[in-house]
This record gives sequence, structure tokens and C-alpha cells, in this order.
Amino acid sequence: MLQQYRPQLSVLLLYQFSHGLEIKFLTNTHMNTSNSYSWFHKENILLLIGVLIVVLIISFSSGIRDVITSAIEFLGSIAASRPVLGMATYVGISAFAAVLSFFSSAPLIPIALVAWGPIATVILTLSGWILGGVISYTLAYYFGQPLVKKIISKEKYTHYSEFLLQKISFNLIVLFRLAVPSEIGGILLGVIRYPFGKYLLATLISELPFAIVLTYAGDAFIKQKFGSVAIYIVAITIAVAVFGYLLHREYKKNNE
Repeated sequence: MLQQYRPQLSVLLLYQFSHGLEIKFLTNTHMNTSNSYSWFHKENILLLIGVLIVVLIISFSSGIRDVITSAIEFLGSIAASRPVLGMATYVGISAFAAVLSFFSSAPLIPIALVAWGPIATVILTLSGWILGGVISYTLAYYFGQPLVKKIISKEKYTHYSEFLLQKISFNLIVLFRLAVPSEIGGILLGVIRYPFGKYLLATLISELPFAIVLTYAGDAFIKQKFGSVAIYIVAITIAVAVFGYLLHREYKKNNE
């Protein structure tokens, strides 16, 4: 029965869900993705410009710079004086940020660096993000399917989910996790009940580079090397855009 569905459905599902969280694609495999892809680029460009403007303002304003530096040192000393509570709080906030798209834990990285150093910061940041990914996956695993089943028939849902689990390669899952926000990947892969072990490994592989680069960026920020901070930010933005392009190309290749 599954042979009637074309192989591009797996890539289509990942791509469409990641660009607008639209579920109606499950009943239409010929949706146009050009608008969502251009939106992806616009979002990254606007984010890049906004962050670079903030970095520029801080670098040229000694008053703002001194206030931020003092706040980082103060909060870092508090976290260092209560390591267990501080680390647990940091991991919890990082996990919370990984679940909700409107919040980021990146501004807390300099505080963690002051308190515990770079290696611990990478480990704690990565732990928080993975925990958040597990939460997103678990919520979608147990509560996401009823929502999808209200939109499409139970039979279609069963056919699509079984087909996806057969056709999606691990490399594509890693690329998907690299290209889209963590909460989106966790929700989608939880809904289709992608194997948890593979999901966890893909999350680790995809989140580790960002944890390392952001830790370097945080260290440069503390040392007031704002040119380096800008370079790291640009590098991350370009990397995400490239991953998004590769995912888009994979979709087009399988949809031809």
C-alpha cells in the first residue's frame, strides 16, 4: 500500500513543517515552497542585521559596555558561589529556551563562562538544549498525534507516518536539525514517532557545533573583542542559511 506514495514525501514533510508549521501539506503534496524559503532567508538576514547593530552599539558605547560587563561579572560570581543551584538553573533556562522559539539562552553564556569556564559552559549549554529537545519530542509524541489526526484521516496518518519512518535517512534528519529551530525538529519528529535513540543522537550532533561556537563568541564578548563576536554571529547565520538551502535543494530534487 505504501508503494503508492512517492519518496519525496519524507523530504516534503520535513521541509513544509519546518517553514511555517503548516500541517495541511499532509493532504497536498504539491505545495509551493518558494515563499517559505524566501521568508527563511529574510528572517536570517533581519536577525543578523539586528544582532550586529546591538554589537556595534555596545562596542562604541563605553557606558553600556561597562554596565553589561559589571552585570555579567556580578551574576557570574553569584552562580559560581552556588554551583549546583547555578548550573541547574542555567540548564533549566537553556532547556526552556530550546522549547520556546521566542526565547534564547545565548545571552546567558557569558555569565556561565565567568562562573564555570568554557568546557563546563559547552557541556551545560548542550545539556540544556538536549533536555529541551527531549521535552519537545516527548510532548509531541504523546499529544501531537491527536491534533494531526483531527486534520487528516487516521488511515492517511498511519500510511504517511509509516512511510516516513521507512524513507527518512539519518543524514537527512541531522541536516533538518541543523537547518531549523530545535523546537520545530523536536515537535515534528515526535509527532511521527521517529526512533528516540536516533533523534537523541541527531540532536547531539546538530547542537554541539552551535554550543561550541556560541561559547567562543561569549568569550570574545567578555574580552570585548567585538569584531570576533560579529564574525562568529555572521558564521552561524551563514551556516544556518547553507543548511536551509541544502534542505531546500533536497526537497526540490525529490519533488521533480
